[in-house]
Amino acid sequence: MDTTKMSRRRQSGAVLEQTTPEDGHHPPASPYASASLVTLARQVIGTDSVRRWRFEQLRRGGYPAGDALVLSARSDVDLHQAIRLLRELCAVPTAMRILI
Repeated sequence: MDTTKMSRRRQSGAVLEQTTPEDGHHPPASPYASASLVTLARQVIGTDSVRRWRFEQLRRGGYPAGDALVLSARSDVDLHQAIRLLRELCAVPTAMRILI
């Protein structure tokens, strides 16, 4: 059984259709978000449980591992706002420009 749903994203005036799993987890938003980058990010984060939690939440929210790592280190970035930007039809590069 296919457990995906279709969502629509607006980018540069065009509407793109995107498939996301029903559980809300998004596939990597970038080809650079490989498993090795996620592993490296976890090594950089180390035992900082708050930063690790922020990193995981940002990944679930749709950010590529590199961007999630940068945002997780910034205490001035509101986690909920960061995730809301992607949910409200904002592309990752635009969200990063807004947040940083």
